[in-house]
Amino acid sequence: MSGRIFKTPSLNLYLTVSIGLIFCFFLSSHSSYAQLMNIGNNRIKGILINNFVRNVEWPQGSVKDTFRIAIVKDRDLADEASKVTRRSAYGPDKIPVKVTAVNDLLRVSDFQILYASAESGYTSIDLLNAIGDSSILLVTENYDFGTTMINFVIIDSKVSYEANVAKLEANGLIVNNNILNQAVSSEEESDFIRKIREMREELNIKEETNAEQTQEIERMSESIRRKEAEIREKQAYLDSIQVTIEIQKKYSEEMRAKLDSNAEQILAKERTLKENDAKLTNQMIELEKAKKNFQEIERDMSDTMKNLENQKTFTTIAILVSLLIAMLLIVAYRSSVKQRRQAVIINRQKEEAEIQRDEIQTQHLQLADKNKEITDSITYAKRIQDAMLPPLDVFREHLEKSFIFYLPKDIVAGDFYWMEKTEDKIIFAAADCTGHGVPGAIVSVICSNALNRSVREFKLTKPSEILDQTLEIVLAKFDSSDDEVKDGMDIALCAYDPKTNEIEFAGANNPLWVVRKGAKEVEEYKADKQPIGKYLKHVPFTNHKTKLNKGDSIYVFSDGYADQFGGEMGKKFRSLHFKELLISIQEHDMKTQKKLVEKAFFGWKGKLDQLDDICVIGFRV
Repeated sequence: MSGRIFKTPSLNLYLTVSIGLIFCFFLSSHSSYAQLMNIGNNRIKGILINNFVRNVEWPQGSVKDTFRIAIVKDRDLADEASKVTRRSAYGPDKIPVKVTAVNDLLRVSDFQILYASAESGYTSIDLLNAIGDSSILLVTENYDFGTTMINFVIIDSKVSYEANVAKLEANGLIVNNNILNQAVSSEEESDFIRKIREMREELNIKEETNAEQTQEIERMSESIRRKEAEIREKQAYLDSIQVTIEIQKKYSEEMRAKLDSNAEQILAKERTLKENDAKLTNQMIELEKAKKNFQEIERDMSDTMKNLENQKTFTTIAILVSLLIAMLLIVAYRSSVKQRRQAVIINRQKEEAEIQRDEIQTQHLQLADKNKEITDSITYAKRIQDAMLPPLDVFREHLEKSFIFYLPKDIVAGDFYWMEKTEDKIIFAAADCTGHGVPGAIVSVICSNALNRSVREFKLTKPSEILDQTLEIVLAKFDSSDDEVKDGMDIALCAYDPKTNEIEFAGANNPLWVVRKGAKEVEEYKADKQPIGKYLKHVPFTNHKTKLNKGDSIYVFSDGYADQFGGEMGKKFRSLHFKELLISIQEHDMKTQKKLVEKAFFGWKGKLDQLDDICVIGFRV
């Protein structure tokens, strides 16, 4: 008889099923536990975020009608934080707090607090770049220590945070000590906080020092303002001198024209007097001749009377002779009256000529007095211009191995040398203003003041930027005049850094020459072909930069030296000859170089007049 065989399940099958059921129960319990832990942590984070609202101070005016908190890619935390902050308010004005969940960093500038965890996918650099220097508190989770502002960390399953005070204060946020006291106390963070406190103590000391320096700067600024006011007063005085000189020039020209006219009238009257004297002399000669003829006739008549004494016609002849004598006497009388009248006219003309000579002498004396007044005014203007130039001892103090060959054509000059010392650079220049004498000197005062403002007021140290700003100031000054001013300035401007031995250069028509140690030729840095003044089309000035080595020499100058006429043929000195001269004197120190440059100039000029103002600056590293 056959039958079905039943098998009992093995022990292994029971163990497998049991373990599976236990594992599923464990997973379910763990998931619930994790979910509960996550909800608890989110609530703690929300409480901490709300704590930051109360213990961090934002700059005044940065919070408007609502205090806004952004939670990046974490809806659960946003919900928990909203529950915690629902009844919270910010500041004494009780500004409401609002929590918003966001998915990107596009409009983070609208918020006061930004939260992001490492799971959001953004790096700390992404977050810091997004907020920039805005007054935003960055709260992160699980980022490297010190890379953000406030960073949540999980220690022993508990939520805590670490604080980077330096980054908080860098964005204008003031942190209450409660934040630091509740932050995680790891070795690194304790050391970091200790350093922060030490830095704060140093900052307090530096703030006191800065306050003293600020007061010193204010005193220096006040001194600079007073000096600039003095310069403006002196400039106004120069302007008045220029107006007086122009008036005196016009008066001198009118007086000269009047003198020339009077001189011509005197010469014409002298010619008339000479002609009258000649006529009078001829008339006197004719009168003498008539007297002699009369005497001869008288003798002849006497002889005739003797011969005709006995003749009957004696009476008739006597009558005729008497009539003839009477006619001669009448002619002589009329001639004498005419001569007396001409003598009276001549004497009157001589008196008028003497009066005009006296007037001319008086006018010459007045003109001499006016010339003396003009010369005295120009001499005073030279003292003002000399005060504008940097003292030579100050120039040599900053550029020890240097020389300046400065030779105005007249009492005052259109050329000038200039220097300004900043914190890390020595800025100097050789400038050539339009013309020479008083007009050139007035333009030089305007241009020098513009350079001072560009460096002192606008804090510029880059030569090209200084020239661009100086151009704007000069054009604005000239445009304020009712008449069109076409004057301007050519300049070679350098900024030397003694620490790095680097020199920057920008020029308006005037170049920079560099003679390297042991070199046999000049290295030239060309200037822009445009002046500091009216020009058809201005472009930004070019900035050149080069490294100098010990023993290298540089030269900046105006065009007066190379343009001087002289030599055997009376030709210009020329730039090529000037380069050859500088190459030939490189073995000498700068003091000797100046003497050789002066000797070469005066030897070339000889007895010819100086053509233009001269300014040459040499400097050796």
